[in-house]
Amino acid sequence: MSSKDQISYYYFHYTFRFWADIAFALWLNSLGVEPFVNNLFDDLRDGLILLMAMDKVRPGIVDWKRVNRPAPIKSKFKKVENTNYVVVLGKSLKFSLVGIQGSDLTDGNKTLTLGKIFHFCMPLLLFLSNCLFFFKRNPF
Repeated sequence: MSSKDQISYYYFHYTFRFWADIAFALWLNSLGVEPFVNNLFDDLRDGLILLMAMDKVRPGIVDWKRVNRPAPIKSKFKKVENTNYVVVLGKSLKFSLVGIQGSDLTDGNKTLTLGKIFHFCMPLLLFLSNCLFFFKRNPF
């Protein structure tokens, strides 16, 4: 690969990651989670926003008695408990979460955090696109 190709590859990769961060933050905010997501990776470290989003998309899936709350959680161990619960719920929904642990989300691993959110929102987006396709073919 030439240096020009490497530069364009890195430019595309980091530009896509930047726009994916913004798109996923906007998607989470559109669900009405509290607090408002400003920085995707910092705001998801305690797992509460992901659990709220899962409960909005699939009501009743989160057992709130297992969740450590209220919002500013100081202990890293309690944050990891929450994010491990997010991973357990994701696996129960048949998401492909190979190699993702709760500590990866708590540490702010960007690649694995984006992967988790992508697996979470993709079935919903596919469902909505299928609905649009159906209504386009069969108008009222």
